[in-house]
Amino acid sequence: STGSSGINAEYGGIITGAGTAFFAFVGLESVVTLAEEAVNPKRDLPRATCGAFVIVLLLYVLTAFSIAYFQPWYELGGNTGLIGSLQKRGLPIPQYIVTAGLIFTVFSCGLCTLTTVVRVLYSIAEDGLIFSFLRTVNKVTQIPVWNVIVCSVVGVLGSIIYDFDTLSHMISGGTLSVFVITALAVIMLSFDVSEGYESITTEETPLTAQPRSDRRALFGIILSIFMVATIILAALIAFVPFTTTVIVFEVLLGVVGLACLVLIRLKIPLKRDETDGSLSFVSPGKPFVQGLSILVNLVLLFHLEVKALLQLAIYCGVGLVIYFGYGIFFSKVTEGKQKALKKETSTLGSQESIAD
Repeated sequence: STGSSGINAEYGGIITGAGTAFFAFVGLESVVTLAEEAVNPKRDLPRATCGAFVIVLLLYVLTAFSIAYFQPWYELGGNTGLIGSLQKRGLPIPQYIVTAGLIFTVFSCGLCTLTTVVRVLYSIAEDGLIFSFLRTVNKVTQIPVWNVIVCSVVGVLGSIIYDFDTLSHMISGGTLSVFVITALAVIMLSFDVSEGYESITTEETPLTAQPRSDRRALFGIILSIFMVATIILAALIAFVPFTTTVIVFEVLLGVVGLACLVLIRLKIPLKRDETDGSLSFVSPGKPFVQGLSILVNLVLLFHLEVKALLQLAIYCGVGLVIYFGYGIFFSKVTEGKQKALKKETSTLGSQESIAD
């Protein structure tokens, strides 16, 4: 157990371990970032992601069972690993084999992570959200050299400055934060909150244009209420002891969050392709599965070390400063809006001159 408050009283150690172990699943997004290399990404990516998840889960569970088999549970400490357990049982040959495997694993994981980060930063730079030199590709090697150098230096400095426990909590916190943001992004991408006009076909009028109601404000209000209720609920589950009053309040917050998701599903239409009417973003159980994912990941996130979470918040703040100081002015979306505005202004000017 890690404390005596909230869910910590009974399952604190399990929840904290589950949150910390999330760093084991960091590499799964590499499958998505390498989508351009797939022949049939629509078929291959789901299979590769689910397969990798199952394999990693089985390997970690089997490793945990092996450690518990080689060493009694009451002798296990925070730094106990498979190598230490083998050494304590006097098994040098398996110990050397595992050590060699770990050395090769470190190199492969490092290259895999570097490839993923470089691709992500390259795509972000292509969208104009981060400094443009990160998208510069060498003409000979066809590699974003400066991007690779920056990512390598930051990775090396991180491994030098932080110890393993802090680094693992930071990585887990970053992964859980990404899962929360991804689930929230799925909700936002799945529903049509665009402004403008929609086409309506009837027997009397084959094609008419009817102005859309202002869904964006309604969607924003409902989603904001849901996030506030979910964050408070996750904090109560993690930190506050279970009493009758607290449980009633948690149930009320859960009802509020569920009601918000129901309102989104009923009031906001799903986003569809304008050409064939198919769903533009496919994901099961929208938005209820994503809402549950946000709650679970927040509960796990609140069980990590406070120091690691504060450092993660500082880095996120640096990212926000870069975005609001650079990306928001040089993004392709902003450039597109500026070009559209100039085009509209020039068109209106031409029409005024013709009218004169």
